[in-house]
Amino acid sequence: MERRINEVLEKEEMSKMRPPITGNEIMEIFNIEPGPKVGIIMKALYEQRINDGEVSKEEAVNLAKEIYKNL
Repeated sequence: MERRINEVLEKEEMSKMRPPITGNEIMEIFNIEPGPKVGIIMKALYEQRINDGEVSKEEAVNLAKEIYKNL
């Protein structure tokens, strides 16, 4: 039971670290299909969230645009 509680708590902590935009939004913004580009952008957004704390949707979109330009 304790292990399960820890798993749930860990998932809740991870959900707090989600970037303010989703993979679906990235695909809409850049008019791209699911694939590695979306994953690369999402990874950068997670890193931004972890390193900078809470970020706005606008900040996340700006980073996504920078990453996409360099793909």
